[in-house]
Amino acid sequence: MGLAEVWGVVTTGIAGVMVKVEVDVAQGLPSVGVVGLAGASVTEARWRARSAIGNIGATWPAARITIGLSPADLPKGGTSLDLPIAVGVLAATSQVPRSSLRDSTFIGELGLDGSVRGVDGALAAAIAAHRHGVGSVFIAPANARQVHAIPGLRVRVIRDLAQLIEVLRGTDDAPSVRGDWKECIDEGADLTSGASVNSMVDRESDFSEIRGHPFARFALEVVAAGGHH
Repeated sequence: MGLAEVWGVVTTGIAGVMVKVEVDVAQGLPSVGVVGLAGASVTEARWRARSAIGNIGATWPAARITIGLSPADLPKGGTSLDLPIAVGVLAATSQVPRSSLRDSTFIGELGLDGSVRGVDGALAAAIAAHRHGVGSVFIAPANARQVHAIPGLRVRVIRDLAQLIEVLRGTDDAPSVRGDWKECIDEGADLTSGASVNSMVDRESDFSEIRGHPFARFALEVVAAGGHH
C-alpha cells in the first residue's frame, strides 16, 4: 500500500497540458475512484489499466484505489492518461521503483492485452512535457515519427506495459537510436534526436520534414497540386 505520483499530458485544443496523476492504494473494500474532472474516456482508463496489468502477469491490488488528476479544475479527456495511471498503480504497489518515475512523462493508450497504442495530439503533448522541463517521455511506437525531432527531449518508445516494467526496473536495456524513428517502430527503443531546427534554415525545406499537422499538410498538398499556390 502506498502513494505514487506520475506525470502525464492531456491536450486541450492544440496545446498539451501537464497532468499530475496521483495514485493512492489503501486498505479497504476493493474499489477504484477517479477524481479531478475526468471525462468518460479517462474514467474508463481504470478498467483498461486493470485488464492490461493483469494480462501481462503483474498484480492489480485488491484494495481501495483513488486516482487524483491535477490540476483538478481542468476538464480531461482522451486516452493519453491510460499509461500514467497504470504506472502509478504499479509504483504505488512497489512493482516498479518510484525513483524510476522521476524526470519522466508517460503518454499512451493501453490495450487490454497490455499493448501501448498511439494517441492523438502526441506532438503537442511531448512539447508540453519538454517545456515543463521533463527529460524523458515514454510513448507508443505509433507516435515515434511525430515526436522524435524535438531537440533535447529523450524519447523512449515502448511496445507494451511488460517492456515498460522491465525498463523501469532497469532490467531492459533498449538500444539507443538517433534520428531513425523507423528502427524505433520496429524494435521499441530509446530515441534521442540529434537534429536541430536551426540546421535546416540554410537549405530548402521539404514536406517530409514536417512533424505532425497531417490535415494542414494535406491541405497544402492539395493546393499545390491544383496550382493554387
